[in-house]
Amino acid sequence: MKSSISGLGNQAILNKIDQPRELKVNSIMPPQIVLLGDQSSGKSSVLESLTGFSFLQASGLCTRYATQIFCRREREQHVAVSIIPRQDADAATENRLREFKRNIPKLTNEAIVQISIDVLQIEICAPEQEQLTVIDVPGIFRVPSPPFTTDHDVD
Repeated sequence: MKSSISGLGNQAILNKIDQPRELKVNSIMPPQIVLLGDQSSGKSSVLESLTGFSFLQASGLCTRYATQIFCRREREQHVAVSIIPRQDADAATENRLREFKRNIPKLTNEAIVQISIDVLQIEICAPEQEQLTVIDVPGIFRVPSPPFTTDHDVD
């Protein structure tokens, strides 16, 4: 997948920025663009328009977990998909999520019904790939929408 955006950064700098994030070091805050909005307000559509990547879109609640897409220019082309467990995950959950290896169509069809605070991470690398990191997150909840959201999920 090639982004239509060009000149998005230096690979060495982007790789250095990603290292602390992978180690869960929060003292270094790289610049990020964040889209915030209500449920079904078009955040995923805006990201798709900006990047050319397809995001799940549907009426009602669609984005149920944060999705990070890291695009890097590298000599060898590859795509890696993983799930980053939430920081307070128990050891069994963390091990299960770190062992995740599935194809994307099966993943989206079997996605959990409720909101998850774990993060689906997709890394796309190729010789001509533009440097870009995109994060798609669920919308802001104003009222509970069972079975998708509960009182606990609402601001």
